[in-house]
Amino acid sequence: MTVVIDHDNRPASPAEQVAASQPATVVRFAGDSGDGIQLAGVQFARAAARGGAWLMTLPEYPAEIRAPAGTTFGVSAYQIQFGADQVLTPGDESDVLVALNPAAFITNIDFLKRGGTVVVDDGAFNKRGFTKAKIEADPVDESTGAPYRVIRVDISKRTLEAVEPFGVGRKDAMR
Repeated sequence: MTVVIDHDNRPASPAEQVAASQPATVVRFAGDSGDGIQLAGVQFARAAARGGAWLMTLPEYPAEIRAPAGTTFGVSAYQIQFGADQVLTPGDESDVLVALNPAAFITNIDFLKRGGTVVVDDGAFNKRGFTKAKIEADPVDESTGAPYRVIRVDISKRTLEAVEPFGVGRKDAMR
């Protein structure tokens, strides 16, 4: 196996090298504009490229400037298709949707393939988040029999834990 070296002369990690052996996979990141969605997508793309994968990306920005957080008007997305073989488009339907809040989920779920995987920030999927997104109940409730697999991760909590040693307040940490 060839070890790919990035421009910073760091060898590709085993996880990055896996990207180069994958069949074409489409991942879509979605969240509030300002949540770091574009940065997360770029970092993901960079890791895939470092591993030797072919890739194409598509950033999507909200139509409304400075929409209220948690609303459907301010959702930003970043889609990447990567794989071992030549990739010519960012893909149509995603295999994985990473949704950082309910508004991001409901505005992007139609891009997910039937049988795909949804990763949600469980810390944002609460009554307050549902109200902001103008929905009645948890849209990723497994009891609905939805045609996708759900992985719940409390990203908000883990972010707060990660920055705690640096004295970063909750408001700044959650930006």
